[in-house]
Amino acid sequence: MDLRRVEMFLGVVDAGTFAGAAARLGFVQSTISAGITALERDLGVQLFDRTSRTASLTTAGRALVPEARALTTRAALARRVVQDADRTLSGQLTVGVINSIRPIPLPRALARLNAAHPGVGIRVLSDAIGSAGLVERLRRSELDAIIASGDLTDEQSRDLLVTPLCTGALVCAVGVGDALRPHQALRLAEIADRRWIESPLGQANRSITDAAFGRAGLARQVVAEVADPADVPEYVAAGLGIAIVPDFLVADRADLRVLPVLDAELRWSIAAIRLARRRSAVLDEFWRELLATVRGHDPARQPFYP
Repeated sequence: MDLRRVEMFLGVVDAGTFAGAAARLGFVQSTISAGITALERDLGVQLFDRTSRTASLTTAGRALVPEARALTTRAALARRVVQDADRTLSGQLTVGVINSIRPIPLPRALARLNAAHPGVGIRVLSDAIGSAGLVERLRRSELDAIIASGDLTDEQSRDLLVTPLCTGALVCAVGVGDALRPHQALRLAEIADRRWIESPLGQANRSITDAAFGRAGLARQVVAEVADPADVPEYVAAGLGIAIVPDFLVADRADLRVLPVLDAELRWSIAAIRLARRRSAVLDEFWRELLATVRGHDPARQPFYP
């Protein structure tokens, strides 16, 4: 199959119309139509129902979609591997990060990489869905590596190299005027009926907290979801509700009380993650710089855990 025609096919699928695909891909509509017709002739099947006003897939077309996406992903990966090999330590490095990576010295690691290899372009991106979204983008080869939650399911971590960087406690944060006593150790049942501030569904620490209350058979009332976990303490301090957050987000805050939870193992973790099969000089050098920086510039040390 001609890869460009496959890309046109996916363009129509994603845009919903031939005209929309033409606009996205930078072609005139007749070029898209001709490309799809040639692909159908090559495969010996009809991929779209031409009687519909929109680009409605036939059964054969629906069957082709996952295979086409896999083909274009492999082609993109092959292209990047070859380009990296040809350009050695020039090219592009794209790193995906969750919103809160304060304990990870990523800027310092990237500064070291840039000082040693100024020909490498650097992009740092985030994803609204958090770690789950970053993992999916990593698998599609949109990202070279990610800094995300180390608390992945077996399915999420399949074919990935996951290197722990640091971990710590998830703690309960309440306002200074809260009825809960300072330094009081809590049980989940004591705080389940409070008003809660949370990060959106799908983010790792939200999933950990939800699972803990679920195992205890307790329900919560979430009154607000805040996209960036680093902003959650501000809403707690304003009196909107309470929250369970990573300890580093609330350390040394005079406007909050930080209380441990006794009856649940609540911990955050951050890991460096890459595709196990992906190899390139740029990625390998970034990986080395990141781990050396996290370990205090001493490669003999193990990943640190605060």
